[in-house]
Amino acid sequence: MTVGAESGPSGRRPGRVTDREQVRQILDLSLRTGSHLLSSGAGTADVAATMAALTSSYGVHGARHDITSATIIVSVPRGVKGAPLTLMWSVEARALNYNRLRRTLDVVQELSAHTPPLDRAHAALDAIDQAPEQYSNVVASIALGVMAAAFAVLLGAGPLVAAIAWATTVVIDRIGLLLGSRGVPMLFRQVAAGLIATGVTLTLEAFDSLPDDAAPSLVVASNIVALMSGMAIVTALQDAITGYELTSLGRFVQIMVSMVGIFLGIGAALRIGAALGVSAQVHPVAVAGWLSLPILIAAGALGSAGAAVAGYARPRAAIAAGIAGALGTAVYFSLIHIHAGNVAASFVAATTIGFAGAVLASRLRVPPLVIIMSGIIPLVPGVTMYHGFVSAIDGDLDDGLKLLVAAVGTAIALAGGVVLGPLLAPATRRHARQLARWSAVHGAVTDHRWLRGGPLGLLTVHPRPVHGDAQEQTASAGTETAAAPDTDPPAADPPGGRSRD
Repeated sequence: MTVGAESGPSGRRPGRVTDREQVRQILDLSLRTGSHLLSSGAGTADVAATMAALTSSYGVHGARHDITSATIIVSVPRGVKGAPLTLMWSVEARALNYNRLRRTLDVVQELSAHTPPLDRAHAALDAIDQAPEQYSNVVASIALGVMAAAFAVLLGAGPLVAAIAWATTVVIDRIGLLLGSRGVPMLFRQVAAGLIATGVTLTLEAFDSLPDDAAPSLVVASNIVALMSGMAIVTALQDAITGYELTSLGRFVQIMVSMVGIFLGIGAALRIGAALGVSAQVHPVAVAGWLSLPILIAAGALGSAGAAVAGYARPRAAIAAGIAGALGTAVYFSLIHIHAGNVAASFVAATTIGFAGAVLASRLRVPPLVIIMSGIIPLVPGVTMYHGFVSAIDGDLDDGLKLLVAAVGTAIALAGGVVLGPLLAPATRRHARQLARWSAVHGAVTDHRWLRGGPLGLLTVHPRPVHGDAQEQTASAGTETAAAPDTDPPAADPPGGRSRD
């Protein structure tokens, strides 16, 4: 996306800005950009870093950012007449939207590279608000159903139960969109979703219309995963790890409210079923054999790609998410087969997904968040949560709490793994470059495209220096590179910027 021409001759950057009104306009642009990123599901630390780089590119240095779950505050404590200058922006309700996230990153990349006039910059953000989605919401609902069906297959469901899970998820999503358009709060939308999903299971149990080896309870488990796919659990934990505890707490409260809604919906349906003499049976999930592994890997890839499309990701990002999901599924079920334990298998698989997300993002120019959030969907403990809900509602609180704690432990393992995975990529690339140099000395040929590491965050913007300092910093950078050849070279284009999906 081209925003405008460069701000000055020879691509010079603006000097330090001290005019109060101009600083206010720059901060306003930074606030709008941060709101776009935060409302699309980006992590708070990445949003703060992006805002700081953007204001620095326009000549405002030393800005302070305070980001919570509902507001963004930016302040310039000194250097401006009448300082401090403080602005606040209210963030709209969050919903994962990978297409909007990518477009915002494209605009930020252009703004940081060229610093066009502020009116053009605001016009570029207005264009994002007015642009149509990558797909219609009908396509997103169908993709969400595909994700639920793939998860049902991962749990051992056959084609018939997977098809029922797909249809149920599509209906739930369409009803949720209808209720949301009428202003119904998220809590009650989740209640309706849990009620419908469990009602379908109870209906199948009552009429006994499925084969004996079918497991209709997997319909509810797969729908729980679909309902949880829009919850930024990983992002919330990432905020806590990176020092934004208050923002993380706000996100976790939103997640808990949604989970309470699902619990209430399932409980209401089970009570209705009990009054009618229908009980919901929870079928245990058998460990798949090695011969079933290719089918499970394909289901994991399809589920992750479906989750990405449901979040309006572009085809290239969906393919990358599918690759990450396939890798994570293969690692998880391989470890489960050798009795490694669910939490340990989930952590290792999530670490693999995080690592793959960092590598694929830098190569395919897509935000890592898209790959990671979609890639872990097949590993979400939906059936454990459903089993815990049923046990607690039936009066077995001890067993129910144990299962819910196990589900929470698995979720924490997943979140910790996808945070750790990207941290391992720089060291891996560094050792790979050393091996490539050793191979070159001995006559081997290496594809160096896979050894060029980019930033691993959501977006890292490198603003060009203020005019007059460019030559000095270039010379300094060359000296540092010669002294420390093992450091990661900057990527020509950070992940998330200039996507060519």
